[in-house]
Amino acid sequence: LYNMRKVMKDDSVASMLTPIDKMKINSAMIKGKNLIEGKQNHDAFVFVDFLKELESTVESTLKKVNKSYSDEDSDSD
Repeated sequence: LYNMRKVMKDDSVASMLTPIDKMKINSAMIKGKNLIEGKQNHDAFVFVDFLKELESTVESTLKKVNKSYSDEDSDSD
């Protein structure tokens, strides 16, 4: 979560994300923080499943950003 929060604060990355993608990632990070800090006793597998979901969301978003970036590069050639 720390690394993802750090990436989201990076303007060069955040500026390439759509508001919907930012909302999805931020919402997932809040959910993760609540799982960590929550007073409920969650099983480890719940948190592991959450991390996999968050990783999938971030990877999907970054793939879209990279595709968009590479499309812009090919248009300028």
